[in-house]
Order: sequence, then C-alpha cells, then structure tokens
Amino acid sequence: TETVTYITAKNIYFDENSGGYSLSKILVLDAEASVVSASGVLADYTENIYVTSKSVYLYNTTWESRIEWWSFDWIDAQKTMIYYFDIQNATLDYKGGIEVTGYPHGNFSFHENNNNLFMAFHDYTTNDNGIQTISIGEELKNTNTLSGIATGESLQSVRFIEDKAYLVTFKFVDPLFIIDLAIPTAPVVLGELKVNGYSSYLHGIFDNVLLGVGFEANSEGIITGAKINSINVSSATPVEIDSAGIVNTYSSFNASYDHHAFTWYESHKLLALTYSGEKSGAIIYRLDATGAILDAAAIESPNTSSEFYDYSSTNGRIIFVDETLYYIDGGLIKAYPISALVFSVDNKSITIESETVSFIDTIPLLLK
Repeated sequence: TETVTYITAKNIYFDENSGGYSLSKILVLDAEASVVSASGVLADYTENIYVTSKSVYLYNTTWESRIEWWSFDWIDAQKTMIYYFDIQNATLDYKGGIEVTGYPHGNFSFHENNNNLFMAFHDYTTNDNGIQTISIGEELKNTNTLSGIATGESLQSVRFIEDKAYLVTFKFVDPLFIIDLAIPTAPVVLGELKVNGYSSYLHGIFDNVLLGVGFEANSEGIITGAKINSINVSSATPVEIDSAGIVNTYSSFNASYDHHAFTWYESHKLLALTYSGEKSGAIIYRLDATGAILDAAAIESPNTSSEFYDYSSTNGRIIFVDETLYYIDGGLIKAYPISALVFSVDNKSITIESETVSFIDTIPLLLK
C-alpha cells in the first residue's frame, strides 16, 4: 500500500486566538483530482466554509473559552472565529484569523466584496442583529460593527447582492431591511418592509426583485401556512409586489429549510417549490417580468407511498431541462411536459387536503 503525504508540519498553521485542538485540512485539486496544494489550520473545529474565487474562509462559533475549552461563560462569550486563506495563486496561503462578536445565520451570512468581508449575525447574548465589516489584506481587521437592527427579534434570512445586504427578522411580523454597504466602514440601514409572516430564504430573481420563501403568520406571530412573496428593492424603501402560498398550518416549502429545494427557471419565469407536511407535492408558480405572481400549477410527488415513515418527504427536488420538468423524490423520478401543466389563479392560495392516516392506523404498517 502506497502512503502519500499531503500535509507536512510547515503547512500547518496555528492562530493564537484559537484553542487549536482540532486540525482542519484543505486540499486544492486539479481537474484530474490530483492534489496541487494542501494546508491545514489548528482550530477549535470547522463549523462551515465560505469560498470565493480568491479566498477560503473557515469559521466556527462557540460559547466556550477558546483557550481553556473546559471553561464556559454564558454571559459574554459568543464569538465567531474566522480563518482566512488566500487562493489567488492556486495555492493555500494562510493569512490569519480573527474573532468577532455574534453568530452567522445560515449559508448566506458571508459576503466578500472588493477587499472586505461582511458577516450578518445574531448575538444570542444581547438578542441583537447586525453586520460585521472585516477588511481583507495581509491579515483580517474588524473595521466596523453595525448593530441594533431589530433588537429582540430573531434573524431569519440573509442575502447579499453586490453592495447591498437584505436581512429578515421576525417576532410578530417580518421586517425586511435593506442595508447599503457602499461605504464598508459605515453601512447604513436604508429602509424596511413589514409584512405578516417571514421569509427564511431570499433569492434575487430579477434586477431589483427579491423572492422570499417562508411562512405566513397572523398579527400575533402564529404561523398559519407557507408563503412566498416578491419584493421590489429598487428604492430605499422595499415594496411587496405579490404573494402566494399554502393555506395549511402543517405544510411548508422545503426551500424554507434547504435552499437546494428552490428551483428558478429564468427563461420561462417559473418557480418550482416542493412542499411537505401532511402530504408531499410541488407547486409551480408563473411570474411576469415585474415579479408579479400570475398563477400556479400543483403536481403530485412521484413518491406516493403511504408508509408512515416516508409519506411526507422533505427531499423532493425539481429540475427543468428544455421544455420538461423532472420531479425527483424518494428514489423515484417523474417527467412533466411544461406545456401540460395546468395553471390557475386559484392555485396562488391553495389548501392542501391531508390524506395522512392517523397514528393508530399506521401501527400495522410499522409492524410489517
């Protein structure tokens, strides 16, 4: 058996701000999957990774002391450690790490723009929301902290687009905030939109049009169904263009939890969203060039099993190829010609009829 060494001691880095009790390894591969470069950093652990065309960032958040890992401080210890590698020369050049306040929310909380890294965060110690600005150079420097955004509310979704940030928070209603990052050291909240419910995923579909996927709620913040809405963000004050969804407390769009379940077919202006709850299926929304939701078509999941453990699948995915929609779920695939989809305005607000049997009725299925 041949032993290949990718990383030697000289390629392993340690940051003094880190506890350094875990080794995170990064390999750079070419098209033939051969290792071109390798590096490692002694970190607390790697929670996630953010990669751009010129940088790799590893990060993790902890409540405990980084040096004395057995010591906890639940009052003022929530920090995020970021480790920065420059990859512009197809090599891994470790530039150092930085510790900042707050917890990044989800996969879209980081944004590299020019020579700055932005991190949207929620701080559970203060119940505050904001954006950290970190300058990128030979090292990372925290140059600004914008805080005080909807203090007391939870951060639900984030989307950065060029020099703008869009943050959604929620307690009883959904404020969408537009933040101007043009001056990185002095970000400014331009405006906000308040509507019932909240978006847990944001996606830009046209210039100055955002699409939110999440939940409808009443004025008291009680969830009443699944919801999408389109928002015009061309000015400082965002405006809701249209909304649609599922009128059923127990149904939710899978993209609310996993952005891979969001499918936007731009050439046809079609949005496909699978849903789950008491039943699985998908809704295909048709939009116009302004972001208005014209109508919708509902289709069944190819996985129609009534087995208790896989009846409502959250893994359904949809892809479009030319003039055909392919629905993949539970190891099954079904093709729908786009021309055969039945669109109706009534389906913009649709009630999903439950076919779920009671738990007592499922006992024979579980005992098979």
